[in-house]
Amino acid sequence: MKAWTLPRVVRRVKRIPAWAALACAAACAGTEEQALQAPPSERAKAPVIPAPAQAPPAGGKSYVVKGKRYTVLQSAEGFSQRGRANWYGRRFHGRRTANGERFDQNALTAAHTTLPMNTWVEVRNPDSGKTVRVRINDRGPFTEGCVIDLSRGAAARLGMLGGGEVELRAVSGPGPEKPPAAKAGKAQLKP
Repeated sequence: MKAWTLPRVVRRVKRIPAWAALACAAACAGTEEQALQAPPSERAKAPVIPAPAQAPPAGGKSYVVKGKRYTVLQSAEGFSQRGRANWYGRRFHGRRTANGERFDQNALTAAHTTLPMNTWVEVRNPDSGKTVRVRINDRGPFTEGCVIDLSRGAAARLGMLGGGEVELRAVSGPGPEKPPAAKAGKAQLKP
């Protein structure tokens, strides 16, 4: 039988993938449900992990792409623009965006060169009259004549998977997914 020397143990430990070590650590930590069921004295000892806050818009910063300098606006208030829109999807799905989150091709997000991150923009397809609200979470487009790169999900809602002209305007937030019946022209019944 071979003796287990320290160098041999270290070599074997190095073979354990990092994900396996993290899985073991997570399993040992327990679940959130178990933590909430613990007695109050035990809950007080548990570390408090704050929820990640959305980064505030970083206005005024500039960056260079393909030799051209772009300066991020201090505020999106009153912003409007008209021009060509493109979309991006599967090729970038899961990659990091400019604000650090993972790109989801089905989410209602977009890339813009100068609007502050996390700005909400209402995008309107003037040909169909359809609108969608998207959140700016990436930088681009860096092709001449394009003003916004929409996620595939946003482009599909606008009926613009082939690209086209759009009108943009900054808005205060995501807004309701479905407008109340009274705003849609139907009478609301009171109970």
